[in-house]
Amino acid sequence: MRKISFVPRLASALGLMLAVPSATALAQSLECDGPAPVGCYEATVTGPSGETAQMSGFAQSFGSHAEDAWQARLMTPGGESGITLMHGGAGLPSTGEYLIEDFGAHAGKPPAGGFLAMGTAYLDASAASGFQSVTGTVVITASSSSWVEGTFTCEGRDPQSGATVTVEGRFKAKHQGM
Repeated sequence: MRKISFVPRLASALGLMLAVPSATALAQSLECDGPAPVGCYEATVTGPSGETAQMSGFAQSFGSHAEDAWQARLMTPGGESGITLMHGGAGLPSTGEYLIEDFGAHAGKPPAGGFLAMGTAYLDASAASGFQSVTGTVVITASSSSWVEGTFTCEGRDPQSGATVTVEGRFKAKHQGM
């Protein structure tokens, strides 16, 4: 198992404190404390052989207008891995449960009212480090002009190898507008 997590020195330099329990507890609210202008996330990516990558880092939300595709960008420090959740044509998503749809079937453009997901995670024994959503759900638990918070679970496929991964996580994204 390769663990991807906060680099304490970087977090300290940015003034960000991340309080994350050791096990993903999707029902609990994620706490992001500190003066940094971003939120936080945590996720687990499980590869086809059962190997896992634990990811955590910064979370930002973009897109405010009905004609914009809203995005949550979930990034590890250094930008080597992360996840992007995209919601089609509705600006900020309201609270509720949404389907994550097949990335390839929609040519990477989020469908109206639906989500797509893509990302990169480093798994030791797997060629499935990059992934695009096949199916899943996003649950938005809080949504305002300042923050968007929720959970997500999806099955993804590496577009190069066809290997599949399962992704589960939660986020509290600071809204940046657009």
